[in-house]
Amino acid sequence: MMVEVVLNMSEEVLSVKGKSPQEFGQEMRLAAAIFWYQQGEISQEKAAQVAGLNQRDFLAMLSQRKIDVFKVDFADEEYKKQVFFERVRSHGVNLPPDYRVDRDELY
Repeated sequence: MMVEVVLNMSEEVLSVKGKSPQEFGQEMRLAAAIFWYQQGEISQEKAAQVAGLNQRDFLAMLSQRKIDVFKVDFADEEYKKQVFFERVRSHGVNLPPDYRVDRDELY
């Protein structure tokens, strides 16, 4: 089921962007999708649906606008451990599989 959302705006507002009402509406859908996706409120798939695009085209749009496609939580301890082990391996050091990482080594 499709729901129609109506926005009332003056022609003055539309003329600022120099777009037709249909183009303006599509741009607003895309802007909302990108914003909600960046905030982590919706998935990439849902963002594509909000934008009225397939997922591949939504990713291309993000790329064109230089918006990060993947999100990394740098506060995540598991991510920090992974980066630590990758750095250690890149220097040719092999740690035993049961090596426990001290939190101070992660920073």
